[in-house]
Amino acid sequence: MNKKRTRLILAVVLCIALAFSLAACGGNNAPAPAPEPTPAPATSSDPAPEPAAPAEKHTWNVGTIGTDPAVMPDLNSQGEWLEALRARVDEYTNGQVEIVIHYSGVLGGQPQLFEQCEMGELEVFQGQPMSSNDARFACWNIPFQFDSLEQVDKAIDNNNGELFKMSEGWIAEHGMHLLCMGGGFMRGYANSKREVILPEDVKGIKTRVYEDALVRTFWDGLTQTQILPVPDIYSGLQTGTVDGLEMFATNLIVNKYDEVVKYYTDIDWQWVNSQMIIVSDKAWTALSPELQEAVQRACVETVRIQTENQIKYTNECFAILESRGIQITKLTPEQKQAWIDYADSQTDLYKDIIGADVYDAYMAMIERSK
Repeated sequence: MNKKRTRLILAVVLCIALAFSLAACGGNNAPAPAPEPTPAPATSSDPAPEPAAPAEKHTWNVGTIGTDPAVMPDLNSQGEWLEALRARVDEYTNGQVEIVIHYSGVLGGQPQLFEQCEMGELEVFQGQPMSSNDARFACWNIPFQFDSLEQVDKAIDNNNGELFKMSEGWIAEHGMHLLCMGGGFMRGYANSKREVILPEDVKGIKTRVYEDALVRTFWDGLTQTQILPVPDIYSGLQTGTVDGLEMFATNLIVNKYDEVVKYYTDIDWQWVNSQMIIVSDKAWTALSPELQEAVQRACVETVRIQTENQIKYTNECFAILESRGIQITKLTPEQKQAWIDYADSQTDLYKDIIGADVYDAYMAMIERSK
């Protein structure tokens, strides 16, 4: 075979081999698929995940003329309740609502605290609104409307009674929210001059009263009266600025007035509706419905502490006062009736303060509630 023929055969073989090679790699001349790209690893410059938003926290300042139980622990049903309320609100809201209590009227007297709450400057007022805030509030001070704290408790009926509902409505008209109402106190009369049995016995005794038109009307008909804020009562009795005060018996011990008086008469002339929790609309509407429910539940549950302890402490305090040299006078039914007759003689004056229609409707409600 010559060289020319040999070269021709080799060329044909190479062409056939190349054709088979291309068919095996591409199939019908289609290009092979490109490999999937590998994601680049994260670097420190990549943005971090957004952190969860912290739970919103609300701080509620509470203004009260009550006494701090850390300072005055004995027979202090009001202070015990407020401290329990503080802890229960913290528990039920998981710390989202913080209660800060300002005791002893350091933020103002009760009329001023009510006004601060109404204007949204104070989150919570704990106490009793006065007739200077609304003439209807004098209804709570009508003498001898209840005989005992047990009757008061029945009328409130754990926030379901007519007494609570009427009070709640009045507070709502001022743009605030009444969350609960405790039993409060029954007030008698203490002084440093002499034993008091009948209304005429207080004549000539300078008497401290609190700032309310109906309260002052009642006592002005018997003796010389003077309004003193709570922080000034002890020094007023000590210096003779006043000689006596209408007050509930346990408070003589809580605030050490038993050191500067000698006599106490268990008149129970007035029920004091001073255990309210009133919240400003600004503070209340800032809470979610879930937090509102939690705070409301804490209030209703703990206010029982004030009512139940005050009933218990009232029964205990007279023996304590006697052991400290205070003469205790418990009126007979006939002696107490003399005080009731005096109060009834002033009914027209009370109606002038409150309004006759409101007075009549309120007293009819009280009778139904007993």
